[in-house]
Amino acid sequence: QRGETVHLAADGYIGKSGRELEFCGRRRFFNQGFPEMAEASGAVILPVFAPFREDGRLRIEFLEPLNPGPGGLDRAERAMRLLDAYVRILEHRWASDPGNILAGHLNRFSRLEPAVPERQPVGSSR
Repeated sequence: QRGETVHLAADGYIGKSGRELEFCGRRRFFNQGFPEMAEASGAVILPVFAPFREDGRLRIEFLEPLNPGPGGLDRAERAMRLLDAYVRILEHRWASDPGNILAGHLNRFSRLEPAVPERQPVGSSR
């Protein structure tokens, strides 16, 4: 309300409001709190990443603001578009720089179900 900055970990696992989306070939839950808050307040979502450099220091990267789509869409649709845009950016970051995936996130990811169920061999009774 006063033009201040709010930082939220959009890739976190805490929260109850959200959706399951395809992410790097698996089904993963993503919270919808940050896009819903942005739409309700009129705030801009500016993705920020802090990957480690080769010398062990962090590099802070500010990306372009996420686009919620045309103004004629309802708030829920705009929030969904913001979440989808963030998930695609995060997916790209994971694929392009896997060395900067936090161990806890990678551990949880390894236990997720595949987005498309694996095919069963003919005659299997699974």
